[in-house]
Formats: sequence, C-alpha cells, structure tokens
Amino acid sequence: NKNPNYQVMKNYKKTPYQILLIISLFAFTQQAVATEWLKSFGSIENDRYSFTAKDANGNLFVAIPVSGTTDFDPNPNKSFIVPYLPFVDTPQNQPSIAISKFDSKGNFLWVKFISSYGPIGISDFKIDAKGNLYFTGNYITNYALYSSGFIPYSTDFDPDPIAKTELIGSSIREIHSKTGLPYLKYFKEGYICKWDNDGNFVWVKEFKGIGAEDVNQIAIDNSDNSVIVVGTVYMLSNVSVDCDPDSVKEALITNNGFDAAAFIVKLDLDGNYRWSRKLDYGGVKAVDVDSQHNIYMGGYFPKVMDVDPGVGVHNLVATNYIDAYITKWNGAGEFIWAKSTYSSTGEDDVSHVKADPLGGGVYLSGLFEGNMQLAPNSDVLKSNGWHDAYFAKLNADGNYVFSKAWGGNDGDYVNCMDADVLGNVFLGGYTFSSKVDFDPGTNPNVIEPVGESDAYISTFNADGTYRSTKVIASMGLVEDVATSSNWSGRACT
Repeated sequence: NKNPNYQVMKNYKKTPYQILLIISLFAFTQQAVATEWLKSFGSIENDRYSFTAKDANGNLFVAIPVSGTTDFDPNPNKSFIVPYLPFVDTPQNQPSIAISKFDSKGNFLWVKFISSYGPIGISDFKIDAKGNLYFTGNYITNYALYSSGFIPYSTDFDPDPIAKTELIGSSIREIHSKTGLPYLKYFKEGYICKWDNDGNFVWVKEFKGIGAEDVNQIAIDNSDNSVIVVGTVYMLSNVSVDCDPDSVKEALITNNGFDAAAFIVKLDLDGNYRWSRKLDYGGVKAVDVDSQHNIYMGGYFPKVMDVDPGVGVHNLVATNYIDAYITKWNGAGEFIWAKSTYSSTGEDDVSHVKADPLGGGVYLSGLFEGNMQLAPNSDVLKSNGWHDAYFAKLNADGNYVFSKAWGGNDGDYVNCMDADVLGNVFLGGYTFSSKVDFDPGTNPNVIEPVGESDAYISTFNADGTYRSTKVIASMGLVEDVATSSNWSGRACT
C-alpha cells in the first residue's frame, strides 16, 4: 500500500516464537504522523489484546494475558523467554497476566507476572502521578476437577516468586429458587491491584458477588488521592456485589431483579473504601475524572434507567433497544447531569470517556448501528456497515459540541481514547472493513486493509477537526490498540 499513513508490520522470527503483539510510539504534528519506533513480541498462541500506560519519565508499561511460551524482549538479537507449562493433573500456577516495562526508546527492562491456575482477565491499566501501577479485571472462582478431587482456583497477585498474596475461588453450587436450575453462587469476581513502578506488589482488593460481575475500567484522581472503579453485576435476578473490599464490612449492591446493574466504587490510593453507588438496568463501561474531581461515566442501557444515585430521579428513556448514555457526578458521588442518545435506529454505546485536559468538557467514543443523533439539531451519524465508530464532545454542562464517525462496509471498532494538554485527541482501534475513509470531514482519507483486520490510530484537534491516521497492516487479526499520551504530541499503542 503506497498510502504514506500506512505501515506494514511483517511477521518474522527471531526465535521459534511467532511475533504477534505490536507496540509502537508515534509522533503527531499538524502535517503528518511519524513512527518513532515499532516493536513486537508474543507467543505461538493468539495474543489478542494489550493495555499500555506511560509514566512521567517516558517509560512504557504493557499488560497482556499470557497464552503460551513467550519471548518478551522485542530486540531481535536478545531473548527473554518465559515457558508456559502444559496442563497436568495437579494444581499448578501458570503465568497468566504479564506486565512488561520498556524505556522511552522501546528497550525491554523487565517483565513480571500474576500467576494462577484458573482463568483471569485484565480490563484496564493506569499509572498514578508517582508512577504506581493499577490494574483491574476479573478472575474465575470456579473449581477445577483433578484426580484428587475438586480444587478451587486461586490467583497470586504478588510477582515475587517467594511471597504470595492469593485470592482463592469460593464457588458454591446451589439451586436457584425461581428457575430451579443449578448455578454457581460465586463464579466470577472483580479485583483491583496496585504495584509500584518497579513491579513490586503493594495491595490487591476483591469485589465478591453472588452471581457474576465485570469490572471494566478505573480512573485515577491524583489530587484527591483516589481511584474510581466501575463495573456491572449481571446474570440472575437479585444478585449482588460487595463493593467494600474490607473482609468484615459490607457495601452490597444488588441488581433488584434487573438484567444488569452498574456499580461505581471509590477507594483511596491505599485501597481503602470511601463510597459506592449503583445504576439499575444498565451497564457502565467507561470512567474518567477531571481536575475538579468530577466523575464522567458512560455505557449502555435498555428501556428506562434512573441515573441519579441519590433520592432524586433522573430517568433516561431509550429510543431503541440499547442506547448510549454519559453522566457526570461530583467527587462525592452526587448526580450533576446525564445525556443519552437523542435518536437511534440501532444499538449504540459509550465505551470510552476522557475529561478534556484543557477544561473544556468531556470526549466520548464508542460504536453505533444505523443512524444515531446525540442531541436535537446535532449531526446525524450514519453507519456504512455493520457498525461504525464515533467520537464526540460535550461541554462541562453536558451540551453538545460535535460528533464525528468513520467506518467501512463491515465492523469498525474504537478501543481506546486519550487526550493531552496540547489539544491532541488520540483514538485507536481496528477495522474488518475492506475499505475505510478515516476522515469524517470533506477530504477523504481512504485506506484498504491488507489482512483480515488492521489496527489504526487517529488524531483530532480539540474542536473535532480531523488531522491524520496511522494504520498498522498486521497481515492478520489485530483486535486491540491502547493509547497513552504525554505532553509532547506522542501516543503509544
């Protein structure tokens, strides 16, 4: 492909392990996108997604699930191989989540692991102003059947090979009172874990529920010494999650018979509980905080949802089966405003929110089908394929500023968003479409993917003006790109 914004990442082998995961640093100017460096590492298995974060010194941290024997050093002349053991009929911990550290030039520094002998996932990864690492996700608390009997899954969050800090599965098989069917009383729990900048364990907290919960994203409020955790409890009616990680105290949130209920938890940076709130009949996928400690959250809901967690009522009414919403609360968890899709002919959501670092409101992004309008008299976004990606902005009072969309004849995804104090807004994702115009304005920037899907990173100005797109042609399936920006117009994926 001769498009100057198109980069082909060829598969190559420096060891017997196929290189699958790509990390890169791009520099953005008003005229062009320059690739400063491009690295890759991975295993012989399917390395499906990663999360990146960048500290104040320019070091890059990458968190990935481990799916096989992996060489974590992207240097073609060096190797740091971690073996992955085959299943045996005895309980054994495996490296399950790997967190690697690279310097500002992409040189490998170290890798450390969360180990488990049960499935565990990571859903978000952030760094505070002091360089401490926070990551969140879910782990399965089922039992595994060995020849010696049922053994509960456990996960060790301390990367020290000698010390252990484990969360142990506690699934209980019961008969549901309404359906009469057997179910696991506990089978998927949420966690948040903190390491320091050198990868040393600090603490881990658990959100244990009756049923299942997804912990989706976290946001760090450095000046308030706090972290916000958002997720969804779902599955059976009247299931709940204890949002206070203290082993004695409880702060139960129940879905009250609805299909899903969103939960929002505030902890201090030492992991101590401050407060929790819930939103019935909806899910929360995204969260961020601004310089005034206000909390922005976004997600999806069917039918009607009350987004005021206090004694007041502020109902949002879906115009279609599933609509997108965004809400703003203050730092005490009190409702300020909420907005939802004004009109929609398909399903849509808010999967990412970012408070404008320049103090101008909030950016949001996600997916939509058919036609979507975010506010009266706003632009009508029209999907070109199965679903398209969109990017929008509201001001601090929740009023519409702009909305943009892009996509081709198939599925197009936006998986991450970030913004810096220079007015750059970065959006990363991937596309299955055969041809995509990434410029939502009047000057087409059409790119044709090479593989089954291609990853991309686009940049916009703070007023929504499109600037450029960089595409990585993977010759395969790239399912996620994560961005993290510093103060000099760069973004890491």
